[in-house]
Amino acid sequence: MREVQQNKSAVCSPGWFKKPEREVFAKFSSPVYQDQPQIIVARADKAGDISHTTLKSLFQDNALKLSVKMGYSYGSFIDNMRKQLKPNTVETSQDIGGITRMLLGRRFDYFIAAPEEYQSLAERLGIAGEDIVSLQMRDIPPGNKRYLMCSEKVPDGLLNRFNAGLKGLPGVPAAD
Repeated sequence: MREVQQNKSAVCSPGWFKKPEREVFAKFSSPVYQDQPQIIVARADKAGDISHTTLKSLFQDNALKLSVKMGYSYGSFIDNMRKQLKPNTVETSQDIGGITRMLLGRRFDYFIAAPEEYQSLAERLGIAGEDIVSLQMRDIPPGNKRYLMCSEKVPDGLLNRFNAGLKGLPGVPAAD
């Protein structure tokens, strides 16, 4: 981000969220990706106790304990639902690996993660894949769109050609 902000050369960096404070110093492409809806990660032996199909009903079940990372935003949909429903929650400063180890240590029953994170958890942590499961909730919307963020020195024509090349590619979200 620093190189984009310094604007010393024509540089781009992929996978950024477009935010008003970044639009002050950067140019953004059309969206290149949209995060999948977040999922629930639970211990395999506890998954049978989680019969909920919506996040709303899961958050209303105080027999189950959620873990969240302190100061982390799960997006406005989940953050607002947490504020409104106040699920039984354990906060931690751990990263995703530490949270997973805490889950396996029975400190709580589930946590929320990006599906992309879940796919690599078992491999990264060296745990048996059957120890954790992912559960999809019908009411969790797709996540944020991601963009190519470029310095102001990147010519508009180049960014326009990049955006034109994105059109019609499978899996690429529609332009804003």
